Amino acid sequence: MSLFSPYSSHGLDPSEKLRNKQLEALKKLLEVPGELSRETRVALEHVVKKHFPSTDVGVPRLLGKNKTMDSLDPWRDDLDSSFYDTWDSEYDNVPSHQEPFVTNLEIQFITIWKELEEKLEQLVDPSVSDIHWALRRWSSNFLMHLGALKEGLSAWSREIDDFVTLLTLMDKREEERTFDEKRKIREIESRIDNLLNSTTTIGGKRDSKKAIKLSDNVILSGKWVVENLKPEVTSTESSGSVSLGIRFKVGQSRGKEKAMLSALMYLWLTRRENGYLDERCFPQELLDGITDARVRAASRGDYAFVNDDIELLVKTPNGREYTLERIDGEVGVRYG
Repeated sequence: MSLFSPYSSHGLDPSEKLRNKQLEALKKLLEVPGELSRETRVALEHVVKKHFPSTDVGVPRLLGKNKTMDSLDPWRDDLDSSFYDTWDSEYDNVPSHQEPFVTNLEIQFITIWKELEEKLEQLVDPSVSDIHWALRRWSSNFLMHLGALKEGLSAWSREIDDFVTLLTLMDKREEERTFDEKRKIREIESRIDNLLNSTTTIGGKRDSKKAIKLSDNVILSGKWVVENLKPEVTSTESSGSVSLGIRFKVGQSRGKEKAMLSALMYLWLTRRENGYLDERCFPQELLDGITDARVRAASRGDYAFVNDDIELLVKTPNGREYTLERIDGEVGVRYG
């Protein structure tokens, strides 16, 4: 649990409002008639008196709130109902003997929670239901993270596996790649291309044709854009890099305009392509590097000398729009 929910290593709810409600309820367990075992009392006092263990162990980037391990928390994904049936407060599903994911510490946790539930039955108080809720929420948080660890669950697991496979694939020389591997690379390139084009707007609306925004007031579209501004996935030159490269081979740039395809962008891209994410929810800042590289490549290109099927939409400071279109060497201008 310290890995999957490090910012809440004491196991209570991350929400401050719910956490305070839990603490108020759990304090009353110290008033239950009869002696608690030393281990149970110490564990409970550490929680209700807020003597929480520190997670600042020199790697806050990995273990801090909203950091790496937190972003992999399986609760960021939908889990199967059978998982909840198995692990939600079911103490008996935790082995009573030590194994790779269950140590004496976890076994002691279960013993403490069972004892607290037994003592709760002796308490005559109108808040018993609140205490039971707080106790079960506390134990459930731990048990389900333990279950996720034992079953190898994490958020983005399929996407991360695919990205690792792609990284390995890009390390191969082109002549060593199989047909299926080459097709997989082409599919990634096509997905990135579609995503880049979906972010371009013309006249305040998303354009159905491929276009590139050269500046705030100029948008370029046409056959030249389709044929020359396709992203190409490459390996990165950095040793040990966990990112892929994206380059555009057009005009004078000839592949010099490059950007990085990070794991995070790949995860978002995959979710969008699988229909789990509306394009308007895609974090556009992830595309900034690739978009800028494509604009630089277009600026270095020879679109100004193309004789057919090239179009420029120009918006003037006073809000008027002009469309310059070249067909068979002739230029036409439309206003509107």
